Amino acid sequence: MQILNFSSIKSNLPLALVTLKDISNIKQNAKKDLQKNELENVIDYLKQQPGSRTEVVVDAEDNFKGLFYQDAHMQNIYAHFPEILLVDATYKLLDLRGMPVYLLMCIHGDGLSEIVAMFIVAEETKEVIQAAVELFKIH
Repeated sequence: MQILNFSSIKSNLPLALVTLKDISNIKQNAKKDLQKNELENVIDYLKQQPGSRTEVVVDAEDNFKGLFYQDAHMQNIYAHFPEILLVDATYKLLDLRGMPVYLLMCIHGDGLSEIVAMFIVAEETKEVIQAAVELFKIH
């Protein structure tokens, strides 16, 4: 995961004035600096979170197909409120070239929804979705 240092941005504009062009330039510069193994860095970071469950789904040729994540809080919420499980997919949430993010949610005692797991899939095939659901069932 990369942290951008905005103090290095040179500008004669007042700090309160930021244009869309400024934001676009920052985004383009950040893309140039990204490492090729960024996915591996994200997976390593997620696996280091205390009590989290991070699993990677790959095919027979070891191609990335999905990423499952559930932290300790998510596990605790689901353990207490497993009666209703909602599934929703959102697109363009992350800049991941068309990879949808699936959120598994339950309803807690106050009637509000809580995310209890998430997974990102590289393709929405039966096999990939089924593998992600099986990982949720295991954990």
